Amino acid sequence: MLAQYTAERPADVEQCSEHEIGGCLLQLLEATPGLVLAATLQGKLLYLNSKGRALLGIGPDGVARLRLQDIFTTSSYRKVRDEAIPGCLKIGRWQGELALLDAAQREVPVAQLLTSHEVTDGRRRATLICGIAWDMREHKRTETQLRFRATHDELTGLPNRALLLDRLTQGIHAADRHGQRLGVFFLDLDAFKQINDDFGHEAGNELLSQLGARLCARFRASDTVARYGGDEFVLLQPDLRQPADVERGARMLLEVLREPFHLGGRTIQVAGSVGVALFPDDGEDAETLLRKADSEMYAVKRTATRRAVSTTTPLRGLARVATTAPTQEQIPSRC
Repeated sequence: MLAQYTAERPADVEQCSEHEIGGCLLQLLEATPGLVLAATLQGKLLYLNSKGRALLGIGPDGVARLRLQDIFTTSSYRKVRDEAIPGCLKIGRWQGELALLDAAQREVPVAQLLTSHEVTDGRRRATLICGIAWDMREHKRTETQLRFRATHDELTGLPNRALLLDRLTQGIHAADRHGQRLGVFFLDLDAFKQINDDFGHEAGNELLSQLGARLCARFRASDTVARYGGDEFVLLQPDLRQPADVERGARMLLEVLREPFHLGGRTIQVAGSVGVALFPDDGEDAETLLRKADSEMYAVKRTATRRAVSTTTPLRGLARVATTAPTQEQIPSRC
């Protein structure tokens, strides 16, 4: 716009006084969509444009009282003081991510460019730090959402298979380092295909969504509950020390199914089967443990009595578990 103005009316611009040009430049800074600031090397804030004042919730009269440490978080101010300003004095500029602090003490992530400039009024010289920053909150939100979608199941919000494998691998390393046992519990719903066939995939998805919410609320922060795929879920529990710990983990999974599910006006009770594998007894890598737990789970489905089956490892007092038959809308097993 300024270029258009100067092209159309060069004579007027050439005749502007230095004061008038300064006023025009100040208007440009005020109209800049990013935060623009100027400060002394000692950190006193000399200028903050309207976008910056709005972003931080500062009135026009409040700028004169502020220093750089007042508008940056503690860690970001240290970075400005110890890295950015020395960098500007050495090579003239510094660029990176920082966090501002608004009037309500909320962090505002920004992409920050700082430069150093020597200025004079004809009698005195001074070096100022100038900067422009762009609000990154929306970018960070999008980045977080994309990262979450890459590692979590869209339907249930639980960790997906990729994140499960990562956490299982980390859990194995931690258990090996501390000489502990890690439990891998594999849960599969019984007759889930019939729910989809009888009530539709929408009802089946709603059931899985409700189940995901129950599982998320049921276990500790140190545990991991993931959707492995379809109607299969996996629980990781660290530091299992006795058979009762294994039984408790399996029972907690199955207790989540005890309450009926309400789907589109219907009340449906579902059953499930759980298989358990332990590190290091059943395997020392993620894939082996998952295969073993899956195998144990299918052994439960094939067991007519549907009772717990003990294995030779003393700790594994409950390697296979299954729920009782459903009670509300009867869904006979087709597995």
